[in-house]
Amino acid sequence: MTTLSAEQEAMVALFQRHVDAELAGDLATTMATMTDDPHLNHVASMAGGVGRDGVLAFYRDHLVGRFFPPDVTMTNVSRTVGQDQVVEELVLSFTHTKAVDWILPGVAPTGKRVEVAVVVIAGFKGGKISHEHIYWDQASVRRCAVRKARARCSTRSCRHAGCDGYKTANPPTCPRP
Repeated sequence: MTTLSAEQEAMVALFQRHVDAELAGDLATTMATMTDDPHLNHVASMAGGVGRDGVLAFYRDHLVGRFFPPDVTMTNVSRTVGQDQVVEELVLSFTHTKAVDWILPGVAPTGKRVEVAVVVIAGFKGGKISHEHIYWDQASVRRCAVRKARARCSTRSCRHAGCDGYKTANPPTCPRP
C-alpha cells in the first residue's frame, strides 16, 4: 500500500468535499472547490459545461440540488491518486423517481432502480478541481431505467450484463474473458 503525500491527501479531501456538496445540494461549496476555468464532461451523454459560467449553469440547472433522489448512494470501489488527478471508480445507485436529464436524457421517471458503475477522473490545478470527466455505460443505464431486464451473464460469456453490470465492479460476478 502506498502512502499518499500531503498534496495527494489534500486532493482527495477536496474531491470528497466537492462530492459531499453536490449530494447536499450546496452549489456555492461545489463551485468553491473548482478553479476559475473548470470544465465538466459526462462523456456518455455529453452533458456538462465549459468555463466557470458553463459549469455553474450545468450544476445549477441539472445537477446540484436537482438530480439526487432521496435514496441515491455512491459506493466507492477504488481510488487511484496521481500527482494532479484523482480517479474514482464507484457504483451509483438510485430509484428513477424524477427526470435526470444528464444521465437519462429524454426519459421520464420510471420508478425503476438504476445501478451503474461510474468512473470519475478529477483533475487539479492550484489546489482546486480543474475538470471532471465522468464515464459510465449508457446502454446499461437505459436498460435499467426503461426495461430492467435480467442480467445476460453466463459462464461462457458476459457480452452485455444489462442493469446488473455494475456488479462486475465489486465483487466480480461475471467471468473474465
